[in-house]
Amino acid sequence: MQLTKMVPVAAVFGLLCAGCGGSDSSVPAENPKPAAMVFTMTNAATGNNVQSYIRSSDGTLVNSESSPTGGTGVGHGLENQGALALSRDRQFLYIVNPGSNDLTVFRLTNTSVHLTDRAPSGGTLPVSVAEWNGTIYVLNRNGSSGPGSSPTIQGFEVSTSGILSPIAGSTIALRDTDTNASQIAISPDGLWIVVTEHAINQIDVVPLDRNHVPGTPLSATSAGGGPFGFAFSDEEHLYVSESGAGTTSAYDIDSQGILHVLSAAVPTQQGATCWVAITPDNTLAYVSNTSSSSLSSYRIAQDGTLTLLISVAATTAGRPVDVTPGIIGAIENVRSAFAQSDPCTKNPGQPCSPGDNRQHYVRIQVFGLLPNLPIPCSVLAVPSCTVGASASSSPRAGAAAYALGDLAGGDPLELLLAG
Repeated sequence: MQLTKMVPVAAVFGLLCAGCGGSDSSVPAENPKPAAMVFTMTNAATGNNVQSYIRSSDGTLVNSESSPTGGTGVGHGLENQGALALSRDRQFLYIVNPGSNDLTVFRLTNTSVHLTDRAPSGGTLPVSVAEWNGTIYVLNRNGSSGPGSSPTIQGFEVSTSGILSPIAGSTIALRDTDTNASQIAISPDGLWIVVTEHAINQIDVVPLDRNHVPGTPLSATSAGGGPFGFAFSDEEHLYVSESGAGTTSAYDIDSQGILHVLSAAVPTQQGATCWVAITPDNTLAYVSNTSSSSLSSYRIAQDGTLTLLISVAATTAGRPVDVTPGIIGAIENVRSAFAQSDPCTKNPGQPCSPGDNRQHYVRIQVFGLLPNLPIPCSVLAVPSCTVGASASSSPRAGAAAYALGDLAGGDPLELLLAG
């Protein structure tokens, strides 16, 4: 099964990268606050690009620009999550280039992106990147020796002008052989790196010292088969999707970095549960089910446990490859945009329909939560809620699809929302 996650993954910049991997402490003029935007990357082997969209107040998207990352993609799915990452201050966008084995940095200025640096990822086939307060870590599927070798991680610090500097002692191997590692993330408190190893059902927790140098990894067996994507709701609670049986598990990370299962392999009743996202108020989790062409919703309790709300919270027009929530006002007005690999040929930024020619196009669908409904009925508008007696309210908005444009043989990996 070939899976790809649509996140703002940018191709390496086509302009000459000045000072790649160098250091620069110069302080630029303060940037305007970036507009609410959505990003994805093309992942094309001929040149990776980041596709940018401006998100309006009602959640709809308008095509903005396509910017080369300077690197290359691989043109096929990677079975990964987190190929793009946004800095916590929303000033920088980080994108892996899996074909050229490097990382690109863009500065976000209002509705534009500007390439600031590109640096080697410290291994081969980088598939995921994470940021915490100017510290960046990249997950390489393989080490420097190439296919079949151990997954590695590499750390960087970023300057105020967007220049990457490798962290001494930050490159470590997680295993002896390829384990199809899928995602890397840094806990919200900056104390831990977490990595999912899909092929061997392991989750790694790596401590970070005060200099952001990793210590000895701690490994735990996943509660469900095929740990894939994951998301934190806070410093202690972690939610992991499991593609093997279409399940999701909840964990607590203690002060020693040990994972404790709170909810084990809660079924979606769908197939190939791969990507997970949590709403900003930390009460709902959404997962995308690739083989079932659907999204499922879970309720997150105050103690961190997980309960399935709606097995099919939304039916997608194709096989979803990512899901990302954004907040507009209160929780009932959450918009959730997700990307899927069902292409069409309408102009970028315009709605597309299932009958359109499919070559080299990928679409994004935007859903809105039904307003003024209790949690059990707060499903994505598709276009009506059929659960419970309170389902008479009309959805605030239906679903819309937007063409990404001609990707010239690329295979977009992920979707990222900023603002």
